[in-house]
This record gives sequence, structure tokens and C-alpha cells, in this order.
Amino acid sequence: MQPSSDQTAHSMDRALSHVTEGVAFMETASESLGHIVNSVQKTADEIAQIAASVEEQSAASEEIARNIEDISHIAKKTQESTEHLKRIFDELNTLSQRLKMTIDEFKFE
Repeated sequence: MQPSSDQTAHSMDRALSHVTEGVAFMETASESLGHIVNSVQKTADEIAQIAASVEEQSAASEEIARNIEDISHIAKKTQESTEHLKRIFDELNTLSQRLKMTIDEFKFE
């Protein structure tokens, strides 16, 4: 009976040792999972910050594009106005020359 009791005690000691190792492994795994969760959360926060930055840059790019479009429209209107003014000045110059010629005809010598 003694050898059977010794064997049982030895088996229980080994089982206890395995359980203790299992618990230690689980604690290590739990700690590792905690680090992984923290890293994933940190990465998710960084991704959210990057997404916010990209969104801000996109909004700024859209505003710049609108401003460039406005400037282009203003430049076109300015060009049209300049061309219109040139035609008016040309007409005024022609009228001025005609007026001068008409006045010259009335000069008494």
C-alpha cells in the first residue's frame, strides 16, 4: 500500500507542479495580452490622429482649390475688363483724332 500511496503522492506533486506552471504561463499570457491590447489601443489612437490630420488636409486642399478657382475667375473678368477698356480707349483715341481734324478745319489762317 505504501508504494501506491507514494506513487499517488508523486502523481499529485507532478499535477500540482503542472498546475503551478500552467497558472504562471496564464499570468504571463495575460500580461502579454494586456501589452498587446495597450499597443493596439495606442495604434488605434495614432490612426485616429492620422485620419483627423488627413481630413484637415483634405479640407484645406478643397479650400485652396476653391480659392484658385475664384482667382482664375477674377483673372478672367479682369482680362475681359482690360480688353473692354482697350476698345474704349481706342474709340476715344479715334474720336479725339477726328475732333482734332474737325477743329483743324475751323482754324483761321
